[in-house]
Amino acid sequence: MRICILLSVLLFMGHATFCQNTYKMGITDNYLIKNALVVSKPGAAPVKQDILIEDGIIKSVGPNQKLPLNTLDLSCDSMYIYAGFIAGASYIGIKAPEEKKDAPKPPSRDEATYEQSGITPQVSALSQLNASDKSIEDFRKAGFTVAQVFPKGGMIPGQSSIISLKMAKDGDELVIADAKNLLSTFTSSRLVAPSTQIGVMARYRNLYKNAELADKNAMAYKTNPVGLKAPSFSEEIAALIPFQKKERNVYFLAPKAKDIYRASALQKELGYNLYLVDVKHIGDAMDLVKSAKLPVLLSIDLPEKEEEKGGKSEKGKKPDEKAAEKETKESSPELDSLKAKKNAAIKAYEEEAGKLEKAGISFTFSLLDAKATDISKTLMRMVDAGLSKDAALAALTTTPASWLGLSKTHGTIEQGKVANLVIMDKPIFEKEGKIKMVMIEGRLFDGLVADKAPAEAGKGGSIEGSWTYVTVVQGGEEIGTFKFTKDGSSYKGVVISDRTSSAGSEIKDLVFKDNKLSGYTTVDADGTIKVDFNLTFDGSKFTGKVSVPGMGSFDISGSKKPDNNEF
Repeated sequence: MRICILLSVLLFMGHATFCQNTYKMGITDNYLIKNALVVSKPGAAPVKQDILIEDGIIKSVGPNQKLPLNTLDLSCDSMYIYAGFIAGASYIGIKAPEEKKDAPKPPSRDEATYEQSGITPQVSALSQLNASDKSIEDFRKAGFTVAQVFPKGGMIPGQSSIISLKMAKDGDELVIADAKNLLSTFTSSRLVAPSTQIGVMARYRNLYKNAELADKNAMAYKTNPVGLKAPSFSEEIAALIPFQKKERNVYFLAPKAKDIYRASALQKELGYNLYLVDVKHIGDAMDLVKSAKLPVLLSIDLPEKEEEKGGKSEKGKKPDEKAAEKETKESSPELDSLKAKKNAAIKAYEEEAGKLEKAGISFTFSLLDAKATDISKTLMRMVDAGLSKDAALAALTTTPASWLGLSKTHGTIEQGKVANLVIMDKPIFEKEGKIKMVMIEGRLFDGLVADKAPAEAGKGGSIEGSWTYVTVVQGGEEIGTFKFTKDGSSYKGVVISDRTSSAGSEIKDLVFKDNKLSGYTTVDADGTIKVDFNLTFDGSKFTGKVSVPGMGSFDISGSKKPDNNEF
């Protein structure tokens, strides 16, 4: 099994579809992860263990396990492994519905439909889920394996689904469960009622009272229909009944203290189960949140620090830009006061998670406004500001698993649980730590790729043109071609096997400097196999290694084709 998959990667890396049909490469669910430092749950120390995975489920965790048949040996010496992260609230994979250009405008505010007012509690996140949306891959690379996703919309966008962040063709294939939690906001409408915050609050009271009345009428008719007309009510009101009865939870968008007070006031009056979502700054509402024991989904989107904002280097600035910047930097009482207030506000945002932990308030993270590439940096800022590493890990794993009813299958690394894992080169929350791989339901995917400089042409000679390669696998030779072309001051490259007729597979993150080239290509088949290249060029020849994570490294060598030899 191991040899077949390895050969399929090396022979056909330029033509993924052929491999998919031949060897089903990259979609094995059976692994023995060896010699990894396993952190089974928040608070647990890393222990050197093996993890046996069969059919996407953790079969056993312990040292010195034997490799079963039809199982890939994945050596993870000195790597740290954590349970896959879970997003408590997000828009991952969600595509906002397009506005209806030809939709008739309401003649007056009083006659606006629920949809025109942004009230769509019957809408499911599944109806807006796009399995090919790039955000799924982006957040997967950041370590997230499961997410609660909400639809996008207005005042009441709709109900959530819980999805896996694996690869799939259709949204239905991603759904683990319909959580059916309701996202609610204080968003007012532009052209129709409710158009003010007071109007929004009043509309919520009206909706929940109507849902309560509709439920009573339905129950009365069900108990004794004699002499009664069957009750009828809108799908919007029907969708609100389970929330009015506390059978499901209401996730209220509450970024600031004033939103928390409003959501809490409505909750006391209307009686729904309240979760505070995308909280950015609790402020003086902390005592209210603690006394009411309100669950918090803290926004992972922190305001950007001044030194983190992008800008030109000194070398690339024009004289007038330097002069303007110098003038801006000059001290003044007003400017110093403004900077002090800004720094204090940013610090308060960074300290929110630590304050919640110290107050004993249960919390996880909201990714509604988050960028996948900023998450690691943001978590580090929270930890540096007082959040313990154990609490941060719990907010990524066990807490959201518990809230979403997934504790029996997700959140920790234990026998019988789903093989959702994050594999890192250093302990989590340690500076310069990188996510190397992510496993979802026993399938391996790439983690975040470290930033690299573009390939620089002209350093160490030119590699532009076509190069034959020969790689030796299990005593046999396989032949193909690299083709490198200049792209401004950089290079682009493709690789193709002589056994296929495809146009080749792109070499990503291609770096060429001092006669050394590095890069990788991938083969996708419901999972991703990464093929790394590290080549050293010497005139018209090169040597190097081809590496496949968990499968080994193999020699590769080649030479440049004559310029008139077509690729």
